[in-house]
Amino acid sequence: MTTHFDVIIIGGGLAGCSAGMLLGRKGLKVLIIEKNGLPAHKVCGEFLSPGIWPQLDSLGLREKILAQKGSSIEEAVFYFPRSKELSFQLPRFQGLTGYGLSRKKLDWIFFNQARENGCRALDNCEAQKISQNRSGFTVEAFDRKQNSSHVYYASQVFNAAGKLNQWKETPQKSENKTKIGFKAHFKNLKRSNKIRLYFFKGGYLGTAPIEDGLTNLCGLVDSNTLKQANGSFDLLLNETGRENAALKDFLREASPAMPWMSCPVHEGFQSSKRTAPLSLGDAACFLEPFMGQGMTYAVASGFLLSHLFSSKAADFQALKQLYQSKSLFGASMENFLFWISRHSTLISLIQPARLLLQPIINRTCAAPKSPPGPQL
Repeated sequence: MTTHFDVIIIGGGLAGCSAGMLLGRKGLKVLIIEKNGLPAHKVCGEFLSPGIWPQLDSLGLREKILAQKGSSIEEAVFYFPRSKELSFQLPRFQGLTGYGLSRKKLDWIFFNQARENGCRALDNCEAQKISQNRSGFTVEAFDRKQNSSHVYYASQVFNAAGKLNQWKETPQKSENKTKIGFKAHFKNLKRSNKIRLYFFKGGYLGTAPIEDGLTNLCGLVDSNTLKQANGSFDLLLNETGRENAALKDFLREASPAMPWMSCPVHEGFQSSKRTAPLSLGDAACFLEPFMGQGMTYAVASGFLLSHLFSSKAADFQALKQLYQSKSLFGASMENFLFWISRHSTLISLIQPARLLLQPIINRTCAAPKSPPGPQL
């Protein structure tokens, strides 16, 4: 079996597989190395924003995703303390609006589609060392399925290993306050076509209906707030329910369908080590989760990388430009919404301005701008 490739992509998530599909279609030999065994759960809001559908159509994935019988999501509702709320309609792109589907199913669809597009895709295989010389890159990997080490060679290597990977610099605590992302699936919740965002002191929680009658609960909380709840997400939800009555009511009949998952989160651009390969997806920039655009921009970075590779102009600046406006916009929106949550009496004044805020929601859900050349 060949050990020489044109491109090796570390990470078999949405960004890595999107890039692999597109490069494979160009006739390139692509190897994707994913450290986790698939299919698998992942900490994620599991909300596909309406703007992602043009990209999924280009990848030939619309019908495969809809066949999973996830949940259509047409409305976003923000719940603030003291029972204040704001609701907005989600826009439509190519006839479809938002969609809820677990990452366990979605990632598996992308991974298999990459194989169908000519990629060699290995899961449960960890890239342990990357070295570069004049002829290209060498990747040393350990395949857990075969319990053996392997060496692969390529002209280019890209890092799509997500927000937590060994080629990313760990931010200093003083520079970037640690937040914790957490997620679990629940059953027996009120089903609707809404994505719900509940704000509380120190964080927020999002809920989205997915497949099989389940609802995904995914939140972001600062580490100090979680410590006050003794590190327990169940206790955190109980305490949050006292602050946000709408959340308490929503979770009244909730029953967990899986254990809690969690991971540390550092929002914004991810600083890579000097010896690291070019990054894409969450490895390049982690967008504020409440915007629901992380998966859309992960896929978009795969499209952009494919274009840059074709034009032989692959550099971090182009990927940074893709994320920059969305990252800044998301940070501003996050700060604005938390400010509202602390001054909830103002919501009664904002309610009449809902029509003015609707264009902001539309922009948040919009498809990424296409790079020069081939369109997304």
